[in-house]
Amino acid sequence: MGVPPQVIGVAAGVGQSALAIGGQKAKAKAQATAQARQTKAERARYIQQVNAERISQRFEMEQRSQQLQVASMKALQARSQARMAAGDAGVSGGSVDALLRDFSRQEAAYRFGLTRQGEQANIGRDLRVQDFQHNSYQRMLGINQPIEQPNYGAAILSGVTTGISVASGLKDL
Repeated sequence: MGVPPQVIGVAAGVGQSALAIGGQKAKAKAQATAQARQTKAERARYIQQVNAERISQRFEMEQRSQQLQVASMKALQARSQARMAAGDAGVSGGSVDALLRDFSRQEAAYRFGLTRQGEQANIGRDLRVQDFQHNSYQRMLGINQPIEQPNYGAAILSGVTTGISVASGLKDL
């Protein structure tokens, strides 16, 4: 007499359940590994993007600072030359003072324009960085979807069904 059909059916059901659960666990682990790798890459991409934007901002600020220095030097030279020219020509008084004030006014207007331009550029840059952050967050949500965990109940039920089918099929033989 051989092995009873019920024992073979139970063994087949247990085997199927174990294989199903093992496969589900492997799939969940692989997905978690892929998500971790993609999350790390997204963080690195976001940091690089923000750093590039901030480096560009620093270069622009340095450039504006240099432009302001050059403007100050030119205004100082223009005022000195105007004083010397007025002195050489024997001109003094209100007209010379007005000319010097005009040079100072032009310098102040230029400084104000450059400063305002820098402020507007910084506002635009801050908005871009916020947009980078929002986009990165959306990418992270897409990457880190819930991972389906092994469904022990369904695997066991499927194994029991298989076991019953095998046992009943063997009984008929």
